Amino acid sequence: MMKPPYIPPPEMAKKLTPTERLVLQRVADGFTDDQIALILSRSRATVRYHINDLKRFLGISRREVLVRFAVRARLVEL
Repeated sequence: MMKPPYIPPPEMAKKLTPTERLVLQRVADGFTDDQIALILSRSRATVRYHINDLKRFLGISRREVLVRFAVRARLVEL
């Protein structure tokens, strides 16, 4: 039986920068790195940097867990 992934407490969302929030919201909306880069007028490398930084800061290893965190922190709605 697989152990459920660690999802940080929603309060951690308060510590995110505005750009990190925007990137996380777009990830949770299902956009690819390339699409997020176009939407936010950033390079793909910058978007990937923010996603990796979010994962590191939140202690998350998988993109889908970032989405679960965003929903739990009410940064996006289902």
